[in-house]
Amino acid sequence: MVKYCLWILAEIVVIAVDIPKVWVGVLLTGLSTLLLLGLQRYGVRKLEMLIAVLVFVMAGCFFGEMSYVKPPASGVVKGIFVPKLNGQEATSDAIAILGALVMTHNIFLHSALVLSRKDACRHFLIECGIALFVAFLINVVVVAVSASVYTVDNVSNANQQHCNDLNLNSASFLL
Repeated sequence: MVKYCLWILAEIVVIAVDIPKVWVGVLLTGLSTLLLLGLQRYGVRKLEMLIAVLVFVMAGCFFGEMSYVKPPASGVVKGIFVPKLNGQEATSDAIAILGALVMTHNIFLHSALVLSRKDACRHFLIECGIALFVAFLINVVVVAVSASVYTVDNVSNANQQHCNDLNLNSASFLL
């Protein structure tokens, strides 16, 4: 009976500790959604500019990390043209990276916009190409930074154990 009471108390403690974190995430998501919806009132271009600024800030942060880590350029170029899949979940990780790179939502959105105005087809093609290229660069930088940190010589034992079973869900600590 005592072990069941302790188990229930432990569950209550876990819930009590996690609820504030969840509520902070919910509040931040709600506020950002309201901000984006509010910006729509001022026109689509202003909303697009905000999203572009956020993407370029993220890209700048990743490129800053890459300049700090300094992965070997030859290894990065070789990895782009001759990829290798090692590990248990490497195939699913490669598919996930490809899905993030291709950005299917972007292609569908642009194809829907092109259907509404035939004269804008060339401009949407250029915009879609630029968006896919920026996504490609960001993905290359993320993978290069992660691989550089993963293969560095002075990794602590705890982090080395964490690196041994690395997948997309646990790779964020590399950044």
